[in-house]
Amino acid sequence: TWLSHSHPLKIDLSLASSKYANTSPIYQLSSAVAYGLNDSADWLQIRGYAINNLTPSEALGLSSIHAIETKITHFLDRTSKWLPTSITVGLDRGKRIYWVDMASQAVNNQPMVNEGGENITAAWQLNTQTHLTLQLSQTRYYAESVAAHRFKLGSLSTQLAFAW
Repeated sequence: TWLSHSHPLKIDLSLASSKYANTSPIYQLSSAVAYGLNDSADWLQIRGYAINNLTPSEALGLSSIHAIETKITHFLDRTSKWLPTSITVGLDRGKRIYWVDMASQAVNNQPMVNEGGENITAAWQLNTQTHLTLQLSQTRYYAESVAAHRFKLGSLSTQLAFAW
C-alpha cells in the first residue's frame, strides 16, 4: 500500500496464492485506488479482483473470474454523539470464488460463487480508544451443493473495538 503525503491518494496492490486439495495453486491479483474529495471528507475507493488458474471441476466450471468493489465513505462533522463518525456505502459486482479479502485477511474457500452485493456501514468513535461499527449487507451467491441454486445472504453485524 502506498499513501501519498501530499495528496489524498492511496494505491494498493496485492497478490494471494491459495492451494486446495485437487487443484493447482489459485492466484489472485487485487489492486485498489482511493481518493479523497471535499477536503478528504469523502473517500472513493475502487478495488479490482482477478482470480486465475481455477480448476473448473472444483470451481463450478470457472477457470478465471473478475470482480470490482466500489466504496464511498463520508466523514461527518459530529454535532451529536448519536451521529456516526463515518458512513460507507459499498457495491460489489462481478464474480469471486476461492478469494482472499486482503483488508480483513479472510479466506473465502467455500465452493460458492459470490455474485456481488451491497452494504452500508456506520462507524462511531465513542472515545479515543473505543469504536463501534454497524454493518448491513446483502450478498448474492451461486452454489451447486446438493442441487444448483442461487441465494442471498443478508446480515446485520456490529463490532465494538477497544484500543489499549
